[in-house]
Amino acid sequence: MRDRALFRVDKQVFFEEGFSQWVSEWQELQCVSRRSMVFRALDVEPSLFKDIPDYFKASESRSLTPTEKASVEKVVKLVKFMLFVQTQDSSTNKTSLPAAFSCVKNTKSPNIDAILKSELFLRGKFKSDDQKRMRDDISRAKTFIDSVSRATAHEIYL
Repeated sequence: MRDRALFRVDKQVFFEEGFSQWVSEWQELQCVSRRSMVFRALDVEPSLFKDIPDYFKASESRSLTPTEKASVEKVVKLVKFMLFVQTQDSSTNKTSLPAAFSCVKNTKSPNIDAILKSELFLRGKFKSDDQKRMRDDISRAKTFIDSVSRATAHEIYL
């Protein structure tokens, strides 16, 4: 199999072989879907991690559709945010995982751990105690993720 570059975030290039492993592990997160602040702020649907490998394969023989391109952009934005969170001084404790993530079995994976840290980071920064404010919390988180994404250069090679 010939490995190919999929995208670049800042100076880090992500290749298909390695990134496919990430996406494969992220498929376990389908059970979290709409209960996750990160996924809701990014408008990530549960099927995204299942579909992304198909988009990569399709891009070898044709141009991606606008919907497929938007999905790849969401994944790149997620990666950018995860990389940002890794640079932050985080005192979050994984023993306080949100209930939405109780269905996730493989929390030892560094790739899933990075998403969990991103979730805890957003919840710590934007989640209010008032359940009625959840829509506002998600909106503020979305704006924050968008600003982080704009501050980091990326290029998609598909």
